[in-house]
Amino acid sequence: MTHRAILRADGRQDIPLNQNLTTIGHGGCDIVLDADGTAALHAIVEFSSENNCYVLRDLSTEQGTFVNHRRLQAGSPARLSHGDRLRFGERQNGNYQLLVERSGAVATSASSPGPASSSSPALFRSRPPPLPTMTPQQPQSFPTVRLGRPTSAGPQIPGRRSASSSAAAAAASAAAASGSEQRLSAVQFDLHCLQTEAAQRAAQMEELRRRLAASEADSRQRLGALEAEVAAKEAEVSELRRELGRGPVDGELRELDRLRKDAGIAGGLLTQMQRDMTGKDATITRLAREIETLKDTIKTKDQRITSLTTKTPADAKAEAEARQVRERELANLRARLRDAEARSEARDAAARDLRAGLDAAHAVAEREAAT
Repeated sequence: MTHRAILRADGRQDIPLNQNLTTIGHGGCDIVLDADGTAALHAIVEFSSENNCYVLRDLSTEQGTFVNHRRLQAGSPARLSHGDRLRFGERQNGNYQLLVERSGAVATSASSPGPASSSSPALFRSRPPPLPTMTPQQPQSFPTVRLGRPTSAGPQIPGRRSASSSAAAAAASAAAASGSEQRLSAVQFDLHCLQTEAAQRAAQMEELRRRLAASEADSRQRLGALEAEVAAKEAEVSELRRELGRGPVDGELRELDRLRKDAGIAGGLLTQMQRDMTGKDATITRLAREIETLKDTIKTKDQRITSLTTKTPADAKAEAEARQVRERELANLRARLRDAEARSEARDAAARDLRAGLDAAHAVAEREAAT
C-alpha cells in the first residue's frame, strides 16, 4: 500500500512529506519555517514501516514541538495520525494539519477544508469527496524506530537521495554528535563533582568519628564522677538514717521530763505572783486614795487653825497640840506608804526574776523537745 502525506498550513498551502525522512527547521531543511521562534533543525518526520505510520521527533529544541496542543518530550518519537494538529515553536502561526493518503486517495479533515496551493502536485489539487469526520487521536509513545530507509522501499539506489536529504542527514548527525559531546562533558563534570563531594563527605565522616570518640571519653569521665558523687550521697543518707533510728538516750529523756516539770512549777509560781501583784496594786491604790483624803483633811484643818489664831492662848495651844498629833499621824501614814511601796518594788523584782527563770526554762524545754 502506498503511503503519502501532506502538511496543510492554515489557509496557505499544502506541503508534501518525503517518503522516508522530512526535516523541518529554518536552515537548509525540507520544510522551511520562519526563523523567529524555531531552531535551524527543529524536528524530523519519518515513516515507520514497523508501525505503519508517520513518526515525529523533536530535536531537543528550546521552543518545543506540539501535537494537538501537547508538547513532545525531546528526542522521543510520537506516533502521528490523520488529522493531527502540529505546531513547531511557541508562535501560534506555525500550525499545520497532517493529511495521509492511502491507495491513491488523500484523507482530508472536514474541519479544515482549506484551498489547495497551486504549487502542490495535481494529486493534492483534485481531492475526492470528503470522508466522514475523524476525531484527531492523541499522540502516543512507542518504541524507538529506525531513522534510516524503511525496508519496504527496497534497496537504496546510489544517487537517488536528494541533496537536501543528504544535507539534512548530515546536519542531524552533526547535531547528534554535538549533543553527545555536550552530554559527555556534562557527565564528566558531574563525575568530577561527585568525586569532590565524596572526598568532602569522607573528611566530614572522619571528623565526626574523631568528635564522637572524644565525646565518648568525656561522657565516660563524667559518668564516673556522677557515680562517685551518687555513692557519697547514698552513704550520707545511710548515716542519717542510722542516726535517726537510734533516737535520744534515756538520760536525755529524763532530763527533758524534769525540765518540763520545772517549767510547770515555774508557771504556777508566776501565776501566783501575778495574783499577789494584782492584790498589792489594789492595796496601793486604796492607800493612795486614803493619803489624798488625809491631805484634804489636813488642809481643811490648817485652814481652821489659821482662822483660830485669834483665839485664846489655851485654845491655840490645844490646836497646836492637835495639829502636832495630826502631823505625827500623817508622818506615820507616809512611812507606812513608803514601806508599802518598797515591799511592792521588792515583789516586782521577785516577779521579774521568776518570769526570767520561767522564760529560760521554756527555752530549754523547747530546745530539748526539738532535739
